[in-house]
Amino acid sequence: AEDLETVARENLRGIARKWLEGKVAYEIAVTSGEPAAGIMQAVKNFGADVIVMATHGRTGSDHARLGSVAEQAVQSAPCPVVTVKPSAPATGA
Repeated sequence: AEDLETVARENLRGIARKWLEGKVAYEIAVTSGEPAAGIMQAVKNFGADVIVMATHGRTGSDHARLGSVAEQAVQSAPCPVVTVKPSAPATGA
């Protein structure tokens, strides 16, 4: 688990450098456990003003079985939650 957290942290640092650095304030936090609870704990720890998260767009039985972390965040967050649909892979058109 520790190796996975290290890899996740490094990947997030690369993404943050590319898309966020110099544009918005951000902090990177990587934890293990139940995702929605971890997000709510991070909101509390950092005093976040907003949550921005991607959705997988699961529907039907996948959604019913797996639930939706984004949905749980929207329902329990003490601040606004912005959900972003991941972009589709680029095609060679």
